[in-house]
Amino acid sequence: MNIFDIDILQKKGDLYNLDQRTFRREGLRAQESTYIVERSQEMRIDLVCNAIYGNTDNIGFILYYNNIDNPLNIKTGDKIKWISADLISIFRLQTEPDTQQDFINTLNRGTKVDTSRRDFVSRPTNPTINNTPKEQVIDRNGIIIIGNTE
Repeated sequence: MNIFDIDILQKKGDLYNLDQRTFRREGLRAQESTYIVERSQEMRIDLVCNAIYGNTDNIGFILYYNNIDNPLNIKTGDKIKWISADLISIFRLQTEPDTQQDFINTLNRGTKVDTSRRDFVSRPTNPTINNTPKEQVIDRNGIIIIGNTE
């Protein structure tokens, strides 16, 4: 299976940069068609893509274009929007990775700070050391005591 979106991602060693966007939607319009998912295609985006385009090369685009974050959520009767394969190239991004990284890093991010967490993290976290070790689990005549505080 050739998945274009994976093939164009930058790699660092053997790892892909999954922060890199491959499509854009802002300001773009195209003639859409609708495909109705059949029972045999439930949770199978590969079969849906093959039915629409005759191959599985545009799975990433179908997911992006329909705002599908989990292809396993595709059910019978779902309406999948799609455009001609010839037009998909106008949606592909050709921007610098740093710009993409900045865009992803600022998506839906607020500046609200959880003060409780900040205070907790800033406290020193030295371990408690007992001069004499204590058993943490004690069996007293069939009564189990966990977390000995004696």
